[in-house]
Amino acid sequence: MLGDLNISDVVERSCSIFSGLSFAETRMNMGPIYNEMCKTIGDRLSFSCVPAQRITIDEYIDFIDSIDEELVKRGEEKLKFCCIDYDAGFLGSGSDDNESNLYQSLGNLYGKITELSIGRGKLVIVLSQPNRGSLNLEEIGLDQIGESLRKIQIVDMVITRGRWTGNDNGLGIFRIVKNRHGSYAKSWNIRIGGNFIDIPKGLYKRLTEIQEQRDYTVGEIKMMAAQYEREQEALRQQLESIGNQSPNQSPRKPQNTPFGEI
Repeated sequence: MLGDLNISDVVERSCSIFSGLSFAETRMNMGPIYNEMCKTIGDRLSFSCVPAQRITIDEYIDFIDSIDEELVKRGEEKLKFCCIDYDAGFLGSGSDDNESNLYQSLGNLYGKITELSIGRGKLVIVLSQPNRGSLNLEEIGLDQIGESLRKIQIVDMVITRGRWTGNDNGLGIFRIVKNRHGSYAKSWNIRIGGNFIDIPKGLYKRLTEIQEQRDYTVGEIKMMAAQYEREQEALRQQLESIGNQSPNQSPRKPQNTPFGEI
């Protein structure tokens, strides 16, 4: 983590993701959640937080190499995954430079990151900021990635997340806007604490119509999604039943009887 979060922030978010609770509920139950999370995850995940603009990408790579060396000495596997939050936090990223210098400096930074991905075979996820004009967009396209086109040219995949601003309930859309090794896709979701929960598009549209703020839980959203899927399945079966009727079968006409119309 480069500047935005400290260790306590990261632990709180991790506990929220692990428990499925909001940040407020997580804080109230931090001890038990943290202990259970540690039992589940063990030593398979570690965090490092430093102030922004204090270390270079080369120093970061050296840091990762030193961890790998220690793991190998203990007879354990090297790190398989690195997540960097975020690119402009590196010293020398050029975040304060003009546009032309920023294109080059961030391009160089991402070129260095390939030493971890290609050179050392690690999965590397780098968090980044969208441009200023896209901060209130529900969907963020490839042309709205912030700071440098060069980094888009280097990476294998770009995933964006916009947000619905019609209410404050955490709705938004994830999009894969670049994918060298697969297809493009998007998902409709809601953020609860540190969790992003995928929901059906139709349910998402319903939730956008709610004006007031709601404190949903993960359980409530999953129940809503299950109910929506049941409704859609019932509708599908009804339409299928109508479609299976004989095309020569005319609608039944009411008949008068001594007991009334049937």
